[in-house]
Amino acid sequence: MHEAVLHFFTSLSLSPETITFLLSMTPIGELRLGLPWGIEVYNFPWQKAFVIAFLGNNLVNFILYFLGLPAANFFERKNFWIFSKIVVAVRKYVHRKGEKYLEKWGSWGVFIVALIPLPGFGGWSGSLIAAFLGIEYRYAVPALVGGTLVAGLIVLASTLGINNLL
Repeated sequence: MHEAVLHFFTSLSLSPETITFLLSMTPIGELRLGLPWGIEVYNFPWQKAFVIAFLGNNLVNFILYFLGLPAANFFERKNFWIFSKIVVAVRKYVHRKGEKYLEKWGSWGVFIVALIPLPGFGGWSGSLIAAFLGIEYRYAVPALVGGTLVAGLIVLASTLGINNLL
């Protein structure tokens, strides 16, 4: 799957910065893909790669947080065959994953989900959990940004190694 995504983005006539930004917006990649790609493939300084990947990941987080619930409600109301099934599956996934974190840690659960740089976690999941489970904007946005920041630092440290960061 990663190979198909990478092939698609590299086949486009876009700048390396734009490709790094877009890779950081993908649900599978997020910072886990965009940040190392910018550093290792395009030889960006780590600071530049970090800012580009962080902004790309957070842009999609905010879009999902603010538009995820209205879009899901629209597709369920209109009963589009495949979209309705996808929305129901995503809602079940989000509730199953999100409720256990929110019960234990409250809105800090969104932060914890967003900071884990593994597939199935990250900004996409954190944004949908916050949107679908009704976390207020004033709690959700700092939790998403903070979680993405920590995830970015984890990915950066694993990409460069701790010694290269100091």
